[in-house]
Amino acid sequence: IEANGRYDGTSRFPEDDRFGFFPSVSAGWRISNEGFMDGASGWLDNLKLRASYGTLGNQLLGSNYYPYVATMGSGMSPYMMSGAGRIPYVSAAGLVSPSLTWETVVTQNIGFDIMMLKQRLDISFDAYYRDTKDMLMDVEYPPILGTSAPQSNAADLRTKGWELSATWRDRIGQDWVYSLMVGLADSQTEITDYDNPTNALSEHYIGKKMGEIWGYTTEGIFQTD
Repeated sequence: IEANGRYDGTSRFPEDDRFGFFPSVSAGWRISNEGFMDGASGWLDNLKLRASYGTLGNQLLGSNYYPYVATMGSGMSPYMMSGAGRIPYVSAAGLVSPSLTWETVVTQNIGFDIMMLKQRLDISFDAYYRDTKDMLMDVEYPPILGTSAPQSNAADLRTKGWELSATWRDRIGQDWVYSLMVGLADSQTEITDYDNPTNALSEHYIGKKMGEIWGYTTEGIFQTD
């Protein structure tokens, strides 16, 4: 059994939300070393069950290093003309989320490793969930807001999948050593929470599968008037 914890701090968030605790724990059981497995020692070299639960924090939000600070924009007006040319302007500051804090990635994993036939066959399997909670993102609001929307912890997503690999190692005579490996894997990521108040099609939405393909179903072509 192994356990550890991280306590991370950052200057990118408001003073009350700058620190986060991210624990992790893992456990493994080498069953092949147990006394009740002595009868399988002739063909079983190793059998290990393992499980883990871990969390990590993310503080990155694009190139905006201090998203909790409201800053005013500036530029040159494209339509106000004067004898000196375009007129510089300063725009209103965007909104800031009062609860901006860490994004948390939670990973849960179970698996096993098995080696047999004098270490010639090696099989490994893993199944996992990876939940990304309180994702840092730009929220889209109606243009009537009059300024930029706040960056906030406004989305969750889940990835679930599995991985399987099998390797065969052997030798032919004294001079030739060979190995064959087969790997299979599958995973799917789904949006489980998303702040999309206008239901904009340009944004993600709850239940969306990442990488999904949309299309039209037609009833065919008219053959008569």
